[in-house]
Amino acid sequence: MLITPIPAPGKGEPSVAVRIMGWLTVLFLMSVPRLILVGMWIFGGLVGKAIDSTALRVLGFLLLPTTTLTYAIMWSVNSEPVAGAQWIVVGIAFIVDIGIWASVKLLSR
Repeated sequence: MLITPIPAPGKGEPSVAVRIMGWLTVLFLMSVPRLILVGMWIFGGLVGKAIDSTALRVLGFLLLPTTTLTYAIMWSVNSEPVAGAQWIVVGIAFIVDIGIWASVKLLSR
């Protein structure tokens, strides 16, 4: 059986299959850091040690989960405030979060 791709509609718009795959990818990218954060809160308490404010933890979970997760991991490297090159890694995670939100905006058109 031959599988043929779904032709894209006119004007260069992506096909339905491409849009579905895009949404599934975004859903995956948005859910995995949150699942890891929940596991870290339940089994280790690492996020609570790294971020003192409950409001910041909740906002990080909702808005910037990859950045929050990366900050907690970088904090756990030496159990001190994040410093030096660790901020570069946190900055890259922030860019990833912004990219995920931008892809949501792009796919919702």
